[in-house]
Amino acid sequence: MPMSGMPMGGKGPMPMIYAGGGKGMPVMAPMVYPQNDQNSAEMQRQIYGEQLYVLVQPMSPSPYLAQKITGMLLELPSNELLLNLTNREELQRRVREALDVLREDGVA
Repeated sequence: MPMSGMPMGGKGPMPMIYAGGGKGMPVMAPMVYPQNDQNSAEMQRQIYGEQLYVLVQPMSPSPYLAQKITGMLLELPSNELLLNLTNREELQRRVREALDVLREDGVA
């Protein structure tokens, strides 16, 4: 994503979604691009990873763990991944779950 905060193509500001049906904290709408080959699928995964990291980092005890958790979340099926990008409560639940797993493994 360009540094200006504009989506690729410069078509205006990022659309915002509000968690909880218009209440609560705004959440950026996930950017979706057509996936017609392996390169675009990898690009989509990269974009989701960048969006997730921005959301996960404030919930994580360190940037290192935010990276680990983001990587774990990117392994989820697409429908669950999109849910985490649009639903703050679901994302918080998944981050707590990932932190528990990392603690059990001695990483956190």
